[in-house]
Amino acid sequence: MTNDFKNKQSSGARPPRLSPEEYAAKKKAEKEAIYQLLDNTASEVVQSPEKFKAYLDVQSRMDRYTANNALLMYKQFPQASQIKEFDDWAAEGVKVNKGSKTFIILDPYEYTKKDGTIGIDFNLKRVLDVSQTNGKRPAAPTANRDSWWRLCSTAPRSILKAPMSCLIPIWALSIKMKIRRFM
Repeated sequence: MTNDFKNKQSSGARPPRLSPEEYAAKKKAEKEAIYQLLDNTASEVVQSPEKFKAYLDVQSRMDRYTANNALLMYKQFPQASQIKEFDDWAAEGVKVNKGSKTFIILDPYEYTKKDGTIGIDFNLKRVLDVSQTNGKRPAAPTANRDSWWRLCSTAPRSILKAPMSCLIPIWALSIKMKIRRFM
C-alpha cells in the first residue's frame, strides 16, 4: 500500500495564477475582442436584410437591453429569451444544464476620473439563457404597437417608402417619443 496522496485539482485542471499585470492584459484583450465582435456584427447586420430582420427579432424579445447587447446576443445566442448570470440563476434555485456555455454582454458601470468627472465604462458580463437551465421559459411578450402605428400614420409618405436602412432612425425616434412621455 502506498501513501501517494495527490490533490486532484493539482493535476493541471487549473491554469497557473496570473500576475496583476497579466490579468489586466488578459481582460483588456477579452474586452477588445468583444468590441471587435460588436463592430463586425453591426457591419454584417447592415449589409443583409435577412440578418437585419433576425437582429430586430432578438431586439424585440430583449427590449430592455441596449442595441449593442442585442447585437452581441444576436451573434452569440440568437434564440435567447431571458438571460442572467450563473449566480442569479442559482439564487432563484434554478440549475444550469451541464455543458452550457456562457455568452458575453456589456455591463455598464460609472467611475470617477482623476479630474473628478464621472465616466462610464463596461465590464464583460457572462450570462446564460433560460433555455440552458431547468427553469421555465417566460411567456411570449406582447408588444403595444399603438405608438408605432401612430408614428407611421402621422409620418410623411416619403418616410414610409424609405429603404430598410432608414428604419433605425425612425425606430430611435419612436423610443425618444416614449421616453419624453414619461418625463
